[in-house]
Amino acid sequence: MPRQSSPPELLAPAGSVAAFQQAVARGADAIYVGVPGLNARALAKDITLADFAALVAYGHERGVKVYAAMNSLVRQEELAVAAELLAILDGIGIDAVILQDLGLYRLARRGFPGLRIHASTLMTAHNSLAVQQLAAMGFARVVLAREMTIEEIRSVRSRTAVELEAFVHGAMCFSYSGLCLFSSFLGGKSGLRGRCVQPCRRRYRWAGGRGGAEGGYFLSMHDLCGLDLLPQLAAAGVGSLKIEGRMRSASYVGAVVAAYRLALDAAPGDQAALAEAKALLAEALGRKSTSGFFASPSPPEIINPGHSGNIGRFLGQVREARSGSLRLCLRLDLAVGDRVRLHQEDSGERQAFTVRDLRLDGRPVSQAPAGASVSLTATHPARPGDSLYLVDRAAGRLLGEGAGVDSAAFGRRRLEKLVDRAHLARLLAEVAAPAPSRPARRLAFWLRADGLPPGRRRLPVQTSRRIVTLTLDPGSHRLPKADPGLVIALPPVILEPQVEGYRQAVSRLLRAGQRRWQIGHIGQLQLFIGQPVEIMGDFTLNVLNSGSLHTLKDLGVGAVQASLETDRDNLAALLAANPGLAVGLTLFGRPALCTARAAPAWFRYGVPMISPKGEELVLQRRRGLVFVHSRRPLSLLAELPDLEGLGLDYGVLDLTAMGPGGEEELTQALAAKGQGLRGATTFNFRGRLL
Repeated sequence: MPRQSSPPELLAPAGSVAAFQQAVARGADAIYVGVPGLNARALAKDITLADFAALVAYGHERGVKVYAAMNSLVRQEELAVAAELLAILDGIGIDAVILQDLGLYRLARRGFPGLRIHASTLMTAHNSLAVQQLAAMGFARVVLAREMTIEEIRSVRSRTAVELEAFVHGAMCFSYSGLCLFSSFLGGKSGLRGRCVQPCRRRYRWAGGRGGAEGGYFLSMHDLCGLDLLPQLAAAGVGSLKIEGRMRSASYVGAVVAAYRLALDAAPGDQAALAEAKALLAEALGRKSTSGFFASPSPPEIINPGHSGNIGRFLGQVREARSGSLRLCLRLDLAVGDRVRLHQEDSGERQAFTVRDLRLDGRPVSQAPAGASVSLTATHPARPGDSLYLVDRAAGRLLGEGAGVDSAAFGRRRLEKLVDRAHLARLLAEVAAPAPSRPARRLAFWLRADGLPPGRRRLPVQTSRRIVTLTLDPGSHRLPKADPGLVIALPPVILEPQVEGYRQAVSRLLRAGQRRWQIGHIGQLQLFIGQPVEIMGDFTLNVLNSGSLHTLKDLGVGAVQASLETDRDNLAALLAANPGLAVGLTLFGRPALCTARAAPAWFRYGVPMISPKGEELVLQRRRGLVFVHSRRPLSLLAELPDLEGLGLDYGVLDLTAMGPGGEEELTQALAAKGQGLRGATTFNFRGRLL
């Protein structure tokens, strides 16, 4: 593919009007803003829909593009709101919409064909198959997974002409984006819906360990900083350089944008400009940073278990804590108006607040120097030993905070005029209309059991299909015999250097007559173009609404598991509007809560890792990746009558991560119909997915 001739775009985040203005003033070429209620930073609520429309006008007047982040997974009942928001975005002239949900994709493509769409990093575009598939679906740009090396990006660029965007600065998740169930599993707050409570930032300890030496921040990634690698990224074909930070302050956004603008505009080899840019980044008060995976697939210091991973700079440990106040010795100077974050060491929770009352020797002061012993009013309970971090300096009113942004001009009535209700009604009828009722029938069981010989199955239920995962280990892709129900599953992550090996393995199996396949990522459809095969989808396709079912049906998928995150009410609504796919759900197993590329040498695989709240997790290593599993098994076996009544077609019994004795544990659970299974969880099924 030809190389790009223009310099890369500098793309900045904005979670507030002030941050947007700072990004414009400091030199961003484009800015992405979360659409209220449907973006993957749903906890940032500073921007209203009227503000959003005003910011688009403000940016366009100054030659800056504005992208709308609608990259949350969409519940069934949210499809109508999503369609209305797309109509408004189309009407106000948004430059692009960033999305991950396949149902939202269908609404955008069928209802607003002129709307430019970008594939969010939450679509886990980590190889050339994924990028090629998304380009074929009409995405104008693909945001690459943060786990890719520069060489892998170069390989992808050589195989597609679609625009590529890559994160170059900001927070990094432990898991591949789009494959993290961690926050949702521990309380229903889904990271794929912008409500992550960041359990990966907590302090953990290894089971059986003694004292603090056995504890640490095992999953807390350092921040990404690609400042030194901008020329290499541009040469590899990255067309847009993205800064993370829609929940960061205006001063943070301004400093980081200014740093990258300076580095991008500097002459090649200008070390003075690069040093100045790094000084600006030091002002931004982020976490400790690394170059991520850009230079190596196995970066040695991407996690430091002794470092908390908190944003900001360490201010000191709490020495005394009384009702509503705390005392500490400052490591840095502190002023009224500064933003701080309290890290509660016992629970792992982190709470941010603004310093309103600062006292030195009992006297109220406006600021105190490093080394001073001070007390300050805290809005959250603290204990001795808790840590305090400085996350932002008091900055006053930046650029007038709103000057020139006329939100009042975009009242609800004006925005309503952009919505064609009749058009939306027709669009929603195509996607979410009730499907014809089907006669009740028994739910079928599918067994996922990698490495388990067919003859060892002693389950008290009949399984109609068996799923095994294809790997590139010698002999692993030889077809088992005498098993007509076999389904070969592709894992959700196939690293770019592995793509050709998987392509060859799939081709050999196709020639041998294998016709039933399960894909773990939508990009894997590229391996079956023109082939007479039966395609099924794993739960990693993140299907949460009937629009996603329509999209997959159009792409040739005949069966798919619903998202593991779904609750009962959402599943019922999804199935009621099913366009005709066979829909399944994992009923038993220990699903991966995180799928990660980071694999420090000090990880202990198979040893329980215990959180401050007593949750027990286990790290496993498979196919060159790291998986985090809960010690608590998922079991929906007690819900079988309800699931059959809702119209679920099949349930998957997954022994992949159960370990020795997993088959016996499943046998007992089936015999007891799911009752009394020790420590089991129903995930969100009987709660509500937030």
